[in-house]
Amino acid sequence: MCDRLGLDVREVVNAAASKPFGFMAFQPGPGTGGHCIPLDPLYLSWKLRTLEYRARFVELSDDVNLGMPRYVVERAATALNEVRKSLKGSRVLVLGVAYKRDVDDVRESPSLEIIRHLKRGGALVDYSDPHIAHADVHGVKMSSVPVDAKSLATYDCVVVATDHRAFPWDDIARHASLIVDSRGAVPRDKVRGTLLPLSGPAVRGTGVPSADRVADRTSDRKAGPASDAGAASSKAASPKTSTPKATAAKPARTSAKGRDGARA
Repeated sequence: MCDRLGLDVREVVNAAASKPFGFMAFQPGPGTGGHCIPLDPLYLSWKLRTLEYRARFVELSDDVNLGMPRYVVERAATALNEVRKSLKGSRVLVLGVAYKRDVDDVRESPSLEIIRHLKRGGALVDYSDPHIAHADVHGVKMSSVPVDAKSLATYDCVVVATDHRAFPWDDIARHASLIVDSRGAVPRDKVRGTLLPLSGPAVRGTGVPSADRVADRTSDRKAGPASDAGAASSKAASPKTSTPKATAAKPARTSAKGRDGARA
């Protein structure tokens, strides 16, 4: 929904989190993994079906989670199209195959599905994970590659799937030409190429969003307290300055106003 509306979902969550009470922020990502959230709620759903009841919310959540890896790959394809490249034949680096930060667990990891969909689309895929040296991706053995300035420059696209703290995020921001960040891990103010977040407009070069949103935010900044005060002072001054001027310079208009007042 946020992408259709042109909104960065993390900005929406962060705005909601500014509420001082009664709210817990949950950050979206490329899907769920592990042996809990992707599986255990479905046992509950199955049990309820035997009792002639459908846990629609559980089933809908599972549908959304299962679709997220494919959505991330679609974002990567979109990002490549923007720079006149095709997913097929592009070199793509997936950062992280663990299902969550700072662990070596790949059970039900959405990263594996992202790699599978990328390969199905014809991309040449490598992965890097400081905690997992080797991984079996749907029957294909893969090994982690190093992440440094030189290697980052050789990839057409970098997909952030797991936000391990060990990754050199500043270097990734500076040296990757095209980034799809599904975790919100890359520091935007250091981006030199193009970054596509999980939803919403791209961040280009200087860490500033696309031109239309820059204009909106610039105008918002200009309409700060000082300009508000200026507007208020000009409104306060207008009855004193404009009325005598109109009376002295244009008596006809003044008499017209008088006639209008008489009619009223």
